[in-house]
Amino acid sequence: MKLSFAADKPHFPAQANAPLAPMASQTAPIGINERSDNWVYYASRVRPHYERMNRLIGQIGGLLILGQAKGCFDTYFEMSRTPKEQTAACLDDLNSVIAPAGAIPHLTHMQTAARQLNQIAQDLHGAVSDPRELTAKLAQWLAALKSVSAMLHCAADPVVSLQPVAFEDACACCVIKTTP
Repeated sequence: MKLSFAADKPHFPAQANAPLAPMASQTAPIGINERSDNWVYYASRVRPHYERMNRLIGQIGGLLILGQAKGCFDTYFEMSRTPKEQTAACLDDLNSVIAPAGAIPHLTHMQTAARQLNQIAQDLHGAVSDPRELTAKLAQWLAALKSVSAMLHCAADPVVSLQPVAFEDACACCVIKTTP
């Protein structure tokens, strides 16, 4: 899978569960740092869902870390809305978005990511009270979260603020010193 930060144009590779049509000449982005009005309007409609999915990836990842550290998932039961409820709502909302012709592959990509995230949340919800199942499925869920995150990176378009938070070069214990 080729990941793109979409500085020039979005790149949406085919996924195993949802093949995507190649971007045609009717592509919504029209140039470097320029987007068509339809694409900008569409992006404004999907941005809340894009951001919500990024937050949910972090939230589920955090729950998995806490569960492993504590050996239990008390935090899960204290949540006002479980990840299962949040991902289901996100998927429903995303399915109500109507994309212009040039954005249909992008919307399909976003919906595929949302379905995969929803599946992870459903699996976690079903296993949250069984520590052995949680331990057994941890690697699978982490790999699935990484896959969804990669899909969102692929669907990024910083020109219209569809941009994931990237922590690859961040370190909480190191400070890079710059020389003047």
